[in-house]
Amino acid sequence: MIDIAQGLLVAVIVVLTTLLVVIGIQVVNILKEFKRSIEKINKILEDAGVISGAVAKPMSDFSGFFEGVKGGFKIVEWLVDFVKERKKTKPPKQEEPRKEKQVEKQVEKQEKSSPRRFFFKKGKKLA
Repeated sequence: MIDIAQGLLVAVIVVLTTLLVVIGIQVVNILKEFKRSIEKINKILEDAGVISGAVAKPMSDFSGFFEGVKGGFKIVEWLVDFVKERKKTKPPKQEEPRKEKQVEKQVEKQEKSSPRRFFFKKGKKLA
């Protein structure tokens, strides 16, 4: 009937088959857990995308607000430059020639009343 070698061979085959079935079941369980983990990671990434979108919209609104403020400052700067240009192009007032005449009169008075000078101009002594 069955000698020792055949009995030992049958026993080894039964043990190995049992081990392979147990290992196969464990591999299937690990793959199921891996699938669940991947699904959770996918949900987390989707939520992160929603949150980043919710954060990005107000930031872009702030950016638009600051661009508007910047444009307002440019308008104010343009107006200031415009007003300065208008002031430059206005004809001088009548008081300015009077001031020049007064300054000329003061210079003449100082020249008449100034004492002898000891300065040189182009190599000539000013007296």
